[in-house]
Amino acid sequence: LPIYAAPPFAVSTTAGAFDLATDRTPVLLEVFATWCPHCQRETKILDDVYQKYGKRITVVAVSGSNVGADGNTPASQADVVAFAQKYEVTYPVAYDPDLKVANEYLQTGFPTIVVINADKKISYIGDGEIPQATLESAIKAAL
Repeated sequence: LPIYAAPPFAVSTTAGAFDLATDRTPVLLEVFATWCPHCQRETKILDDVYQKYGKRITVVAVSGSNVGADGNTPASQADVVAFAQKYEVTYPVAYDPDLKVANEYLQTGFPTIVVINADKKISYIGDGEIPQATLESAIKAAL
């Protein structure tokens, strides 16, 4: 994978404001959809990763679909919050109404998970259900 500069983004998460430009740690970014079964299952893995590495990296999940959890209604802040509660998400999540982050980062499918090192370069990117071991090795490489 060629290492290239991560496009800047800023979002308001359940844990407060996040801005890639001012963050000083490696970042694990997930672009997810509330209706996506792969995203729903990946929450457990991301929770584990967040518990293990959350002091040394920033984890942020950003909504990347304009369709709500039911597959019919528009996505909303409430939709994203309900997703986080239902799947017991412990890491910060953000609703991105303009899909700016998805437009920059989304690969062929949900979820897309990106590891951005402290130098703001993308060091890992993948989509679909990514095994915890794969994510952990990508994080360790970024640390």
